[in-house]
Amino acid sequence: MKRFLSLLLVIGLLTGCQAVKVNSSPSNEVKNNLRVTFLNVGQGDAILIQTPDNQKYLVDGGPDNTILNKLGEQLSFWDKSLAGIILTHPHADHVGGLPAVLARYSVAQLWLYPAVHTAPDYLAFLAAAKEKKINTAAIFAGQNLALGGGVNLQILWPPADNKDNPAWSKFSDLNSQSVVGRLTFGQTAILLMGDAPQEVEQELLKATTTDLTARVLKVGHHGSKYSSSPEFLAAVKPDWAVISVGANNSFGHPHFRTLYNLQQVSAKILRTDQAGDIEIVSDGQKVWSN
Repeated sequence: MKRFLSLLLVIGLLTGCQAVKVNSSPSNEVKNNLRVTFLNVGQGDAILIQTPDNQKYLVDGGPDNTILNKLGEQLSFWDKSLAGIILTHPHADHVGGLPAVLARYSVAQLWLYPAVHTAPDYLAFLAAAKEKKINTAAIFAGQNLALGGGVNLQILWPPADNKDNPAWSKFSDLNSQSVVGRLTFGQTAILLMGDAPQEVEQELLKATTTDLTARVLKVGHHGSKYSSSPEFLAAVKPDWAVISVGANNSFGHPHFRTLYNLQQVSAKILRTDQAGDIEIVSDGQKVWSN
């Protein structure tokens, strides 16, 4: 019954919504700086994107209401609006804090892959989005979200035609359906892997027309041993590797194998369990961490 309810909520959100704002090619406009903050929400993911024209987007919301404190620290106390929320996948450590965000903030747009899942946090998020009549759109590989100020999010995964894809049967778990996006601004890129495992990395490597290079890599699946293969990292060539992970977590994240692989490509490793919130800044030409 819960699975059926999840499907109905997703369909209800997506039906009649406006098309995703898409550009055929990224804008060359470069103004001021792009700021991307990987918020320390414990064992989970939450990323705040602030474009040069002050549009604010949230990618995932962490496991609980910690996200409200983090947004309060990052945004002015009177600022209770977000241009959009992007949900990579409906696991609790990514969606758990989003119902509280919808209750506190005005959100103009929601993007998600229409996964079917029965977890209470996910159902609560879908129900809240429907109640607030938030414009909602499905995202798939090949789309480009124009976020404003010359910032674009190129969606690399999952494919839209998954039902006809013979390889899709091995991607039935939610991590393998995680949205992967390449955030670009000027000549710089940040690759956001969500919880995508090595099986997804291999599919991305097969897509020879897909540019995976990125100055910054948000390491997949909190640095677990199931992500960040040597072949994939060699293609990305990251200068910085950000791992969103909780201190002393029970999963053993990040795994020593992943840390070793990152060291082999000379990536500077930044971890939220050690550094707290991690802010990456780009002026369109260079990238640095504050």
